[in-house]
Amino acid sequence: DLKALESNIASELQQKECVLRERQAEAKRLDMDFHSYETTMQDRICSLQDANNKLETILREETAAAE
Repeated sequence: DLKALESNIASELQQKECVLRERQAEAKRLDMDFHSYETTMQDRICSLQDANNKLETILREETAAAE
């Protein structure tokens, strides 16, 4: 009957909306996780570049002193 069909459709729609909200929340969490990871990697790259620059400076100084 029509009322039962409407009720079933409304219930199904409600369930799908709930799943959609859950997936949107998960997508937002993953996006935040990715940005956190990206920031951490950028910090590590900067740290490695700084260390590399210091080592290059030391190497140049030692090379100049040896000449």
